[in-house]
Amino acid sequence: MSSSCPEGRLLAGASAGAVLRRTAIAGFVSAAALLAGSRDAGAEQWYLVPSAETSAEWNSNREMTEREELEDPGAGYRLVAGLAAGVRTPRGALELRPRVQLQEFPDRSGVDPVDGTLDADGFRRFAKGEASLRARYARQDVYNAEYGSAGFDERDPADPGIDASGIVLVGGRRDTLEFEPTLRWQLNPLTAIEAGVEYEQVDYQQSIGFRREGYDSLRGDVGWARALSPRMEFQAGPYVARFESETGGNETDTLGLRLGARYRWSAVTYLSLAVSGERNEITNSRTGQFGTKVNDWGLEASGSSSHAVGVLRYAVGRFIAPSTLGTRRVSDQLRLQYSHDLAPLTRFAGALRLSRDRRVGSNGTGERDRALVELTLIRQLTSTLAVSGGARYAWQDFGTEAARNTGVFLGLVYQGLDRREAAFR
Repeated sequence: MSSSCPEGRLLAGASAGAVLRRTAIAGFVSAAALLAGSRDAGAEQWYLVPSAETSAEWNSNREMTEREELEDPGAGYRLVAGLAAGVRTPRGALELRPRVQLQEFPDRSGVDPVDGTLDADGFRRFAKGEASLRARYARQDVYNAEYGSAGFDERDPADPGIDASGIVLVGGRRDTLEFEPTLRWQLNPLTAIEAGVEYEQVDYQQSIGFRREGYDSLRGDVGWARALSPRMEFQAGPYVARFESETGGNETDTLGLRLGARYRWSAVTYLSLAVSGERNEITNSRTGQFGTKVNDWGLEASGSSSHAVGVLRYAVGRFIAPSTLGTRRVSDQLRLQYSHDLAPLTRFAGALRLSRDRRVGSNGTGERDRALVELTLIRQLTSTLAVSGGARYAWQDFGTEAARNTGVFLGLVYQGLDRREAAFR
């Protein structure tokens, strides 16, 4: 293995994956300890918000097989229970959200009957800055984890969500661990410095070389932010990253620069623009790349617009991120999500995702094209109970034959009364 990175190797040796994990664990413990100090005696707001959902669905080709004669329509049933539990103080907040899903697919054998996730989010304010933490652990059957979603992750709308492979025919379990501590320090009323770390680890019970592989990824960012007006901020800074595939076939070191700007009309209406350029040094024993240096670029536009009866979220551009392709991935995407109040108790929600993915350094070979559409109607029955139903469509082409699925679903949703102040909104 080469000992030089895009201008000096970030990590070296066969123990690099262990170094990533030790660094990640140390960072998580430090960030959690920092946020734990946000408690202020006599000024705490504790809360518990339960939720539950039961649903039934039917799909024409949920396994996304490419051969029409092998398509196997079938039904599925889910029961989901969740909880938001946390504490908020004048200086910070910490929230945990465990979620358990029981599932049954009578026409598909081998699906794990239980999925689970645990999310944690928190922040702590200082006299001149703020620290935050976002973390997640998920254990899922690939039948759910790899199918993908058209909508945005409400917990992290900026996440491009490109690590779902679309390969659900070959089953097994997927474990995902991720966390992201960040720090912002105000130098003066107009200028701040920012720093952040992103760690992601994906493990599969059954990997598929070049198509669905686990990985370890560690990225560090530092940046400078300058307020150009009360509503607009400019940001610039370098980042470094280290990616290792689960099988050890790919190791990529990255050095990049990111420039961005955000304009905010209100707390819920904003536009973010960003451009990035990066240099990757790739060692891949399966493709014969040993210290190969390649350049790539990203261009992102995302935002949200809210009006009296609806909310629009959007993201378009070229996103670069770690992926389950066995390498870092370049994803050209268009994502739209819109919700609209049709009546005082009735709401429509729709989402669209179009993407073309390729491996960093692949020169356009091995492209994956995907389209996901979801349409939902929600009718509020009481202050805590609602019924929802709708349809979804998925299409994907990995360069051989296209696969498609059409599905419909119906569910009953319980959402406990939310008396939280705006800690995570």
